[in-house]
Amino acid sequence: MYRKHLQSFDYKYRIDVQPQVAVPVDALMQGMRFILFNLNKKYLKLRKFGHLPADQKFWAVAFKEGDRISKGEHYHILLHCPTDRIDPVADILMQWSKLRLRQNREATRPMPTWVQAKSYGHVPCDELDDVPLLRVERCQSQIGSLIYNTKQWRPISNDNPFIGLCET
Repeated sequence: MYRKHLQSFDYKYRIDVQPQVAVPVDALMQGMRFILFNLNKKYLKLRKFGHLPADQKFWAVAFKEGDRISKGEHYHILLHCPTDRIDPVADILMQWSKLRLRQNREATRPMPTWVQAKSYGHVPCDELDDVPLLRVERCQSQIGSLIYNTKQWRPISNDNPFIGLCET
């Protein structure tokens, strides 16, 4: 039932958070709220976009995958866009690099923009590649992305938030 409801929206971009850095769900939500606010302000050109219906503004839904034992915790985010195209580098990656998010109770410091990871075909003697913490790509298949992202989804869990619908 939830999947059918989620399929009724148009997701144009998928954002994957690399599992090499454990990003707390609160920091992820705070960062995505900032990014979504700037997207709404830039593309909708409205001062008050909170009253708009969900299909006319930018919002995102995050899905947690993995655990700390077998697979690194990471998130897959589907971004709803009322416009056809955005600039993923300027609108998402550069906005993320400006943030100073709370990573634990004491420290507030910038989240990393680049992390080191093994690339496809990595051999142990190779050096790790620098990859962006957020990987942004256009959805090739909305239904395929939704099915993949919701494979471990629990609707009641707080680790799978809707971001940007009620906050604005």
